Amino acid sequence: MPSSPVIIRPVRREDAIDLQTHCFSRNTLEEVQQQVESNLARMAEGQWLHLVAQVDEIVVGSAELKRETHRLLRHRAEWTGVVVDGEYQGRGIARALLAETLTQAATWGIELLTVGVRGGTGAEGVYHRLGFREYARLPSGFKEVCDGKLLVFDDVSLYLPVPPLASPSGPM
Repeated sequence: MPSSPVIIRPVRREDAIDLQTHCFSRNTLEEVQQQVESNLARMAEGQWLHLVAQVDEIVVGSAELKRETHRLLRHRAEWTGVVVDGEYQGRGIARALLAETLTQAATWGIELLTVGVRGGTGAEGVYHRLGFREYARLPSGFKEVCDGKLLVFDDVSLYLPVPPLASPSGPM
């Protein structure tokens, strides 16, 4: 049976329930709704992008692009909140989210995309397979308690050059 197409599009208010169910299950629905509202407001300002991945009318992935606003950093943007529901991993959804993110980043004049990740996790491997390269590692940079157990991870910083938009070809 062929897999359903993945649709990448900007977030909408009505996505909050799917986002909470499939991407941010550790958050309450109210927290996810507040985050979506905040992201929509920032998107209207032109410095933020929140994309979702939809399969069979269900939002199963999420990624955000945050443009740096400091005058020395305006050539950079951070890729954050990248999540793909476990049942949909391995289907190219993160790659599709990245492709659309890179297109938007290029229209903003972004040259470098950065991302932070917990070292030694599957997510770190995904970012490397997507082409990100490590530029810094802070040992024991993340500590979290999960099911009563303290988990310690390195804080790994990665970057990816943003390809410039293709110039129109042909005579002008």
